[in-house]
Formats: sequence, structure tokens, C-alpha cells
Amino acid sequence: MRRLVFVCLVALVATQAGGCIITSNGDDDGGDLGFITADWDFHTVSGTRLSCPPGFATVRVEARGPENVDDLYDCADFTSGAADYLIGDYDITIVVTNDAETTVYADSRTFAVDITNADGSVAEDFIDDGGRFVLDWDLRDAVTNAPLDCVGAGNPAAIEVRSTISGTSSLDSDLFDCEDGFGITDPLIDENYVVSISANNSAGQALGPSTNINTTITAPNGYTDLGVVVIEID
Repeated sequence: MRRLVFVCLVALVATQAGGCIITSNGDDDGGDLGFITADWDFHTVSGTRLSCPPGFATVRVEARGPENVDDLYDCADFTSGAADYLIGDYDITIVVTNDAETTVYADSRTFAVDITNADGSVAEDFIDDGGRFVLDWDLRDAVTNAPLDCVGAGNPAAIEVRSTISGTSSLDSDLFDCEDGFGITDPLIDENYVVSISANNSAGQALGPSTNINTTITAPNGYTDLGVVVIEID
């Protein structure tokens, strides 16, 4: 674990104010530092809060960027506190593991964090009995297949992702802003799904044919990537 060292300059004369310089005893080569706080929690899909999973008392926060750092924390703390890193862009992943780091309970998604101008924070709610769908979308003219932006597609009120457990009528719906270009659904139970994606108008009506995908949610805390989904606009 890296530790900040505070070096104070003592005033040499009564009229001269003292001050403190912050350095680090980590592998930062004396560069400027920023801070990233990682938080984690555990829930079921239904919203019940859980303690750390039995046998997994350690959380590893992996930072990849101007420096590559793996810091270990007690799972039961539910936070890393403000850890210092060389300023720049980082990919941060939170990994829940056993003390020996030989078995992983689950990973978070990877967060992009830029601490060039301001400190950053990430948070993962680990879902014990399910996971989430992740997708990007590409709007296309249904006739010409020409790419469309949101304005050209008629300013959809929402991109809707409807997740139905296979063989049932159990459906969950997530709505996303068209301009975002990507989405992560709310937690879903680990099951096989038929996922239907469409661009909708303000009345909730699809602006073109839905795109259907058969896929699966895995637990714990699985992220099923649907890739770039082509959405046709009539």
C-alpha cells in the first residue's frame, strides 16, 4: 500500500510563513498526484443488501494508466478511501477475491477515470444472483442502410432494451438517451433472455423493426456485452 508523506517547511524567521509539500513514497517518480476513490457494495437483483461474500474478504483495485497499481483493501470497509496516483487517464477495475488472491468472486466493469484536472471516483454494486446487459447502438436507415444520427432518426425519445426471460412473459425494460450511444441495464436475474432493442418515439412506439438477441445473464455480477446493435429506422 502506498502512503503519502507530508514534508513541512519550517519558517526560518518569524515573519516567514511555513508550508507543506505533499510527496509520495510510491512508484510515482516524483510526479504530480491525483486521487481516486473506489467504493463497492453487494445486493441481490431484488435489492436486498448483502455482506461481503463468504470466503472473499479482499478487494483488489487495479489501476492501469500512467502507472500500473494493484492495491488491496478489506472488503468489509466497502471503500478504498482516496488512493493517490500519477495524474492522467486510468482504467479502474474492482476485483473481489480471497485473501490469497487465487479465487475471484467477481469483477466490476472497467471504469475510465481522468484525474488530470480533478480527483475521480468509481463505484460498483456487485449483484450476487445476476448481472447486466451492456450495449452500443448504430442507427441505420431501414431502406438504404445509411448511418443516421439521432436527429436524422427523428430524435427518438428513447432507446429501449426489453429483456424477457426465455419461455416466459417476465419482462424488464430499460430506457436510454439516444445521444449517449451506449447503455448498461439495471440488474437482471441469471437466466436465458430474449432481448429486444428499438428506438421509440415519445408515445413509446418503435420507429422501426426491433432487433432481437438470444443471450444469457450470468452470476455473480456478470456483464453480457451485446456489442454494437444495429437499430433500423423506417
